Amino acid sequence: MSGTYLEDGARVDDFLEWFPGVSREQVEAVLAHAERSLLEA
Repeated sequence: MSGTYLEDGARVDDFLEWFPGVSREQVEAVLAHAERSLLEA
């Protein structure tokens, strides 16, 4: 993987397994922020 795990097709559950210090809520907040940023662009 290139370092952009979710862009490379990983599932959120995969990401959470690989990075146990990250919560689902944190991932969802980052994804929501990214979505808003794209919609505003």
